[in-house]
Amino acid sequence: MADTSSKTMDKKNVVWPPGGHAKLAMWAGIKGQLDKILLPFVDGDLGSIKTRDADELIKEAIAKKDAVKDTYFKIGLIGSDLVLRVKAKEKGIAQILGYDQQDALLLKKCELKKAGAAEPAKVTETIKFPTYIALSSDDCKPLLNEYLDVGDGFKITLEIKVEGVAENSGLKGRVTEEHKRLCERYQKEAKAIADEAATTLSKLTVRSGRTLQEVADDANTKLKKLFDQATVAKAFEVAVLAMAQKDSNLKQHVKEWKIKAACTAVITTIKLATAFARLAASHGADVTAYGSIVTCGFSIYTLIKDFAKTEEAAAAELDKSIDLYKRSANDLLAEVEAAFKDNKLKSGTVLGTLGTLGDAASLAQDRITAKIKKLTGKDVAQEPESVRLRYLVELGKLLNALDKHFETMNKAMETFRASSINEAVKAWPKLQELKTACKEAIDYFRTRETYAENAKAEIQALNIAVDDSTTLDKLKSFVAGVRGLDSSKVMAGAGGVLTVANTTRTAYSAVSGLVTAVKAFV
Repeated sequence: MADTSSKTMDKKNVVWPPGGHAKLAMWAGIKGQLDKILLPFVDGDLGSIKTRDADELIKEAIAKKDAVKDTYFKIGLIGSDLVLRVKAKEKGIAQILGYDQQDALLLKKCELKKAGAAEPAKVTETIKFPTYIALSSDDCKPLLNEYLDVGDGFKITLEIKVEGVAENSGLKGRVTEEHKRLCERYQKEAKAIADEAATTLSKLTVRSGRTLQEVADDANTKLKKLFDQATVAKAFEVAVLAMAQKDSNLKQHVKEWKIKAACTAVITTIKLATAFARLAASHGADVTAYGSIVTCGFSIYTLIKDFAKTEEAAAAELDKSIDLYKRSANDLLAEVEAAFKDNKLKSGTVLGTLGTLGDAASLAQDRITAKIKKLTGKDVAQEPESVRLRYLVELGKLLNALDKHFETMNKAMETFRASSINEAVKAWPKLQELKTACKEAIDYFRTRETYAENAKAEIQALNIAVDDSTTLDKLKSFVAGVRGLDSSKVMAGAGGVLTVANTTRTAYSAVSGLVTAVKAFV
């Protein structure tokens, strides 16, 4: 066809819509029934209408998102050609579209009926919509889904009946837009209620059966009110009426309409998540087992922590004894060296001969004898050995207690593994870590028994032979050996106890936060 876009379409030649122009979205609703819509106004073979070019023109215009709001179409005659005309409201929109107006041929050789445009018949139009899921678990935060269950979700099904609407008015397309907006609004409000519940959950000090149910009840009350069927239906009626009053094609007929909307709302009941519901109902061995596991873990940690203090005290006592011995050995060497120097003795001279070398040497020998007695006295080795024996006694008590707690923990773990609580709190991996840490602690203290034997050998090394037959050379060699004793090695591994305690504490902390919540269900 020749391009008709530059030609004026007189108002008298505008066939549809009656108001003069329609939104682009309405084309989808009327194109399949153009023959019926145009029949009252146009003479011609309406069964031969071709919409392909019009489809393409509308599609291209809708693609220009910045322009679509202020672009419209109308159907009318240019000469004897029936065309669909897309037109921009203003110059700025025309620049986006690339034209002020553009035509697409629908049918050739038409003319208006001489009687003029007849008033379209009035009908009752009922529009039904598919069920809309306004809230499901996918819309909820992970924390809420962990503790609460929204079941099949909250759904609304809407329909609306409008009496007195002009036949083929394009109402369905416009009402569909309002339905979408209304559903999205309800979805947003429902999600806000769910998010509020999740926030409340995050602030709970104790997540018990009672406190979780309170959160669920509050959300249920608010959602039930939100999805009240009468309220939703009325909101839909108001939205459709407001839309029609603003629409230039519909507003002139609104006063003649009777609008009635109906809503079917499927309202589920938010409840405790399945696993927590079973937990709340169990009141049995699974809850008791969990509490026993965690309690044993804490007891083991406490025993280790307390033993760390005992071992630290033992280390201090042993170090004190060994350091005292070092100082005495050094003093003895200094005393002997002075006596040998003053009496000009050779370093190979035995100490027992000093008394025969004059008064000064005799006094020196008395002092040396006193120091030797101190060094070789029973206190030198007896005090550390006493400390070591006390350590062994405390270690035995510790291991006995640890073994008992661990046996109880192991039995509780077996009970727990087969129970519903495993699924409920998902704590099994953390409990396994706690069990492993406790087992490693016990194994570690078994090695401390070996340490105690090693400490005995170190203590026995303090009993040296220093007597009248000892020479200065031998004494120097002996003192050098004493200086080589490293007291920190005697109690090597003392810091390991604290490491074991901290490891156990970390493992315990990972599960202890659930203790109150779990016990609250019982």
